[in-house]
Amino acid sequence: MPPITPQGSRTGLLTSLVIFVILFVTATIFAIYFNVQLRSKEQDFEHYKLQYKDVVADTAFSTPEFTSLQALKTDTSNPTYADMSILDIALKQRADLAQAITGTPGDPAAAQKTVTDTLQSVNKKLAPEGVKLPSDHDNLAGAVNLLSDTVASQQKQLQDANNKLKEAQAAQAAAEKKLADVSAAHDKALADARAQGQAALDQLNQQFTSNKGVIDQLQKDSADAAKKAQDAAQAVQTQMAELNNQVKKEADANRALQAKLGNRRVDVTSAAVRQGDGRIVRIPGNGICYINLGQGDQVTPGMTFEVYDQAEGVPPIPQNATGDEQLPVGKASIEITRVGTTSSECRIVRTSPGAVLSEGDVIANLVYDPNNKYNFFVYGNFDLANTGRPNPADGEVIKRLVTQWGGKVVDQVNVDTDFVVLGKEPTLPSYSKEELESPLNADKLAKAQAELEKYHEIMQTARDLHIPILNQNRFLYYIGYYDQAKR
Repeated sequence: MPPITPQGSRTGLLTSLVIFVILFVTATIFAIYFNVQLRSKEQDFEHYKLQYKDVVADTAFSTPEFTSLQALKTDTSNPTYADMSILDIALKQRADLAQAITGTPGDPAAAQKTVTDTLQSVNKKLAPEGVKLPSDHDNLAGAVNLLSDTVASQQKQLQDANNKLKEAQAAQAAAEKKLADVSAAHDKALADARAQGQAALDQLNQQFTSNKGVIDQLQKDSADAAKKAQDAAQAVQTQMAELNNQVKKEADANRALQAKLGNRRVDVTSAAVRQGDGRIVRIPGNGICYINLGQGDQVTPGMTFEVYDQAEGVPPIPQNATGDEQLPVGKASIEITRVGTTSSECRIVRTSPGAVLSEGDVIANLVYDPNNKYNFFVYGNFDLANTGRPNPADGEVIKRLVTQWGGKVVDQVNVDTDFVVLGKEPTLPSYSKEELESPLNADKLAKAQAELEKYHEIMQTARDLHIPILNQNRFLYYIGYYDQAKR
């Protein structure tokens, strides 16, 4: 190995130093360059990061939606999106969705408003039909499905209705055919009957012509029979005359009996019903008074009386009265509210204008009598509320008043009946000749005629038996119950 000289060492050291310096300078230059490049890239990265921060979030790259968009870009079966960016694909789908909703490409926000407005409008239109959409602001597919189902249901109902119509038309055609067949058979039977009748008539004519002698004999026999019948009729007339005499005697006896019973009847125009049932004994005021009837007199709360002046007594009904307005109304009407031992407290329910009640005034009620139980026959429809429409229910109220206040309701008019209370006289409906062709109207007229005849029959029977007849107003007048309809 040759010896190392100092000169050679210095040369090598200098060379190494120069190389080191060159390499250091070069490395420094590269370091500065790459540092500048790195800083530029970092600035570009920050710029892009800020630029796309509002466009897409970092977490969006891992969502199924983003993955689905990436799959569309690489889908070889649908090259539509191959050359498009992910954002362009999303924007195209966005525009296509707006196109599908509104029919024209546009702003999806406007499409969403269109969906909401349409759903709300459809919901309002369907509300009267009882159909409600799944939502009135979204779920367009659900709304379309519901409407589709509804339309299908309506179509099915329409088809069912058409099928029923066809069945009805077929049934009608069959009925018409059957009617035509029956009519043809009827016409044939009628023609046969006419032919048979004509044949029978011809045969009779022939028999009449050929048997004239027999007819003459029959005429002679008929004359003999007529004479015998005349003789028999004279005998019958004699018997009838005898029977008429017997009937006349029976009628005279019946009239005598009726007259005898009539003398025992209660006459609504005489003092028999004009006798007071009690008197007012005290008038403390405030619409209250006391009467001299108590627990031992068979009175009950709710019973009413008409009050008459103690000097005049109960006035009769005028014989020539032509209307209920001529009834002699009392000073007042009172109603028992509480029954005491020997007296009862009453409420004054009506007072005649200018009338003043006094102690000693007479009270009367036609139904009430502590010693007798009158028999009442109530018939017809009554109108207690004066509505102009009589009804059977008000007749039941009249019966209830009679039984409640000591009377008895009977189901027929006979010698044991004391009073007959008749409702409004039935009226006959007025129909034209064409209206009477309807069986329903004819039946209504027949029923009304029967009711009117029954009404008059009862009235005539009562008159024959001298039974007092009271209409609604006269009955209420005699029991002090004028204000019945107001309570």
